[in-house]
Amino acid sequence: MHSCMRFSLFAIVKSSLFFFVFFLLAQSASAADLSILSPQTAEKGKTFTVTLQAKTNTQTINAVSGTLSFPKSKVKVTSISKSNSIINFWAQEPVYSNTNGSVSFEGVVLNPGYKGNNGTIIKITFSALATGEVPLVFTSGSILANDGEGTNILSSLGEANITIIDATPIEDEVVSMTPSYAKPLLPVITSLTHPDQEKWYKERDISVAWIVPAGVTTVFAGINQKADTNPVIPAKGLRNSFALRNARDGIWYTHVKFANQSGISETAHFIARIDGTPPDTFVVTPFDNDDTSRAYFSLNATDSTSGVAGYEIAYSDSVYAPLSVSSGIGQTKVLPKGEHLTKIKVFDYAGNSLEKEIRFSTDGLMKPVVTSYPKETITTASFSISGRANPLVEIILELASKKDGSREIKSKTNEDGSFTLEVDTLRKGETYTFTVYATADNVKSEKTIPFSVRVSLPFIDSVYLVISQYWLYGVIVTAFIVFIGLVRILLRRKRRAPGVYPVGGSMVVHHALGAELAILEKMKRGEPFSLEERHYLSQLRRDLGFIDQAQGVGEQKQREKVLDINTIGRKIGK
Repeated sequence: MHSCMRFSLFAIVKSSLFFFVFFLLAQSASAADLSILSPQTAEKGKTFTVTLQAKTNTQTINAVSGTLSFPKSKVKVTSISKSNSIINFWAQEPVYSNTNGSVSFEGVVLNPGYKGNNGTIIKITFSALATGEVPLVFTSGSILANDGEGTNILSSLGEANITIIDATPIEDEVVSMTPSYAKPLLPVITSLTHPDQEKWYKERDISVAWIVPAGVTTVFAGINQKADTNPVIPAKGLRNSFALRNARDGIWYTHVKFANQSGISETAHFIARIDGTPPDTFVVTPFDNDDTSRAYFSLNATDSTSGVAGYEIAYSDSVYAPLSVSSGIGQTKVLPKGEHLTKIKVFDYAGNSLEKEIRFSTDGLMKPVVTSYPKETITTASFSISGRANPLVEIILELASKKDGSREIKSKTNEDGSFTLEVDTLRKGETYTFTVYATADNVKSEKTIPFSVRVSLPFIDSVYLVISQYWLYGVIVTAFIVFIGLVRILLRRKRRAPGVYPVGGSMVVHHALGAELAILEKMKRGEPFSLEERHYLSQLRRDLGFIDQAQGVGEQKQREKVLDINTIGRKIGK
């Protein structure tokens, strides 16, 4: 058991050590340093030169920046040289300040970047002012990887220490140095006409250039349409550029390598992509679709060089805009009803284009159809409506009521044209009307007919509302009922007395009830009667009819009495 534990512990330690070493190697593989190449000593009153370098391992870099500090009491900068620098473009030209004791720089290494251990950035010439130690230190810096993300892979900032000594008259101590050169580095090729090697250009004239480092004795260069060419014929002189006029469509490769006393560099290749020809074919065919507010087209285009990049459309204003295309089918924006003339353009990756003129008709946006809404009085403070319209358009519901005013509620249709709208925050006891219309691309459909929905009140609230709003009507109706009851009681008592017919009284009652009825109808003019009010009014009219009938009978009896009196009088006269 103990042996197993020892074996497991050993395995864990071994694995950890392996991953630690792997991590260090991975880190070192992608690291880069700013270094200072300088002499150990310099004489007072004379000048000396230091070289600032970028060192990388396996990672290619494309940008370098830094600030170097020096003691201004000991030395001063007399000049800065950019000769044989790996920097192709200076974002900040190298500058120095003897007042502050600093040198700053920021530059870019164009594609394919730089990789190596002695990449010269700048050379600084100092003048020695006083004896003593002269520390040269980078106070800041960065080295960005050519990885498409600009990763800062700087791992260390170099420093140097130079001793300034008094000038010596001893001539035999003068050391003569003969420069020696290693095998040339990979050439760095750039182009002003075709700077991006991944992009297609219409420009047919190709111009490329490169920097020839010191010590190079021979330059090999060529340009053709073969990617892997290794030039073997030396160029005339130390050639540092190349130009090709009116190149045909296709991909062109520039090939460059250097040679010196120590050997020949690897061959560098630079790509220039040329397409100066419009697309080969372009066919536009109308495509039927249920959505008649837009026009649909089947698009078929080919480009044999750079390929088809996309499509654009211009309406009546002739301003081109991107055309929406899916699976080879293009669709216009929503258009008003009528005939339209448009231009559709196909373009390749170099920007060349081919244009077609198309004439078609659209029906505009359809008026939305409301398929579901609450047709009866609702008891909740919200409701929903459903319907259908054109696909993928905006639906607007205009809602209005007397107390709440008007507001808009918006939604969008699905791909099948269906939609649902939620209406909330409704007031109880209020009646709401709404209309619906569709809109897209500044085009509006017709509005639907008005729809009405009433929000009912609970029973207690309803009673309160009736009492608060209609209390006067209730008082009048109650008074009528009491009055009618009293009249009916009096009439019954008069009928029991034989030969008594309250004709004059009935007339008074008739006029009084008629006047009250007229007042009630005037007060309720323009508003519907409730069920209870209609019942009371009917009863009142029946009572008035009974009084009229009683009045007619009484008048007949009175006429008969008058006739009897006249007969008796005539008899008495005789």
